[in-house]
Amino acid sequence: MKKLRLTIYILFFTFNISLFITTLIIENIEIFKLASWILPKIPFMKYGAIIGVILVIVDFVMDKAEKSILTKEVEKTQNELNAVKAQLFDMQQKSTPPTAASSENDTSAAPETPKKDQ
Repeated sequence: MKKLRLTIYILFFTFNISLFITTLIIENIEIFKLASWILPKIPFMKYGAIIGVILVIVDFVMDKAEKSILTKEVEKTQNELNAVKAQLFDMQQKSTPPTAASSENDTSAAPETPKKDQ
């Protein structure tokens, strides 16, 4: 896993844990204490929510970019594999001797014997 993605996951995990702890605190505080405690902190909660959304978007974009890069690498590897297969096929075709049926029809395949002058 890349460092940037690991950092984003750590931040996202921290965000979710802090959100969970905040909800536990809110459940255990009386309503009047809660109102006096939470009202001054609402802008910070908005920023925290925005940071969470940004982290999810960044992770989504990074995942798409990584998938695109991997798809291009797979296509490149497939093309290289096909080229190597074609070269191997060509080498096998050159190394195999001609068959009997093709040698009968092909007169240039049989070497001519030189005539001796006596």
